[in-house]
Amino acid sequence: MPEQEAAVPKIETEKNKVHQSPIDITRAIVRRDKSLKGKVLRVDYHKGDVDTITIEDEGFLATTKDGADSCIIASHLKSGDYRLWQFHMHWGHNAHDGSEHCIGSKRFAGEIHCVFWNKNLGSREEALKHCDGFTVLAIFVDEAEEDNPNLAPVITAIDQALEADDRKAPISADFDLSHLLPEKHSYYTYDGSLTTAPFAECVTWTILHRHIPIGRAQLAVLRKITDRNVRQPQKLHDREVHASFRYAHVAQHGHLP
Repeated sequence: MPEQEAAVPKIETEKNKVHQSPIDITRAIVRRDKSLKGKVLRVDYHKGDVDTITIEDEGFLATTKDGADSCIIASHLKSGDYRLWQFHMHWGHNAHDGSEHCIGSKRFAGEIHCVFWNKNLGSREEALKHCDGFTVLAIFVDEAEEDNPNLAPVITAIDQALEADDRKAPISADFDLSHLLPEKHSYYTYDGSLTTAPFAECVTWTILHRHIPIGRAQLAVLRKITDRNVRQPQKLHDREVHASFRYAHVAQHGHLP
């Protein structure tokens, strides 16, 4: 889609890399893995760990304070101790143009990325050099009439940062990242990359199957920053996607696990 690519000039396909993200997750590439347990996946968030929202050219960044100890626990993340570094979000022009990953070639209103780094590797700089250096927890969002109260502290801080000279604002200490997760945690996972520069192939993706809502007015605040900040799907090459549930059953019957 040339017009969409033109809307995000800072994002370019890395032609010499073969494990790039995002991807289109289709039935043909998904394999159920019974070792993956959605009931085990959780985010242990310590209130106050995310303390600052910063507005950037292509979106916002919600960063953790020094010494933050929030982490993710999941049955497929056995090689590291993954600690929260930051979260951000991707969105588009409309309710079907905002997620980076696609499910069956379908996009959604947006996609939240919670970025955790492997503390066992010593530093985030070192983690960029390893295939298990990071895990990104991706949460799809659907446009809704009503605001999502769990996103309200984020949207309020973004509004304040847009008015600030340094483009920064504190986020309420009452904000709880774990409340952004849907009630059930069935998920997909695959090996990929960061979706922004340097596009390092250092990410174990953890993509929740169920979605959460975002209010139409909340999306309008995000679009004050930029209309669209979505990278196009990348080639799969030799990869498979593993799921904690039967994707084929969902595709045929529409039942959510």
